[in-house]
Amino acid sequence: PRVTSLSGYGAGSNAPGVEGIGTTSYLTAHNQIRAHARAYRLYQDKFADGQGGQVGITLSTHWAEPEDPEDPTHIEASDTIIQFALGWFAQPIFVDGKYPAVMRQKIDAKSEAQ
Repeated sequence: PRVTSLSGYGAGSNAPGVEGIGTTSYLTAHNQIRAHARAYRLYQDKFADGQGGQVGITLSTHWAEPEDPEDPTHIEASDTIIQFALGWFAQPIFVDGKYPAVMRQKIDAKSEAQ
């Protein structure tokens, strides 16, 4: 979902080629997460017992290591990158249904500034 959100509905470099980094990317990601949840629930409720299958999702990400692993600001920066790349999808799907706090803080602050 990250690639579709950012490249398909953000940079516009992948299909469907919509340019809209920011709001468009976040709405697309949110709708993909919701669609996945609905498909999962539907399968669990109506088909899993009879078919014995499983539902999964593949999350693509990149990794970030702190330049200086002893510097707390470097550790925080690498964690922020990982939360925006992987936590964006993993936390709402696998943890608690919410986006990472650092994402909410940064996005909310930028939205208020606009």
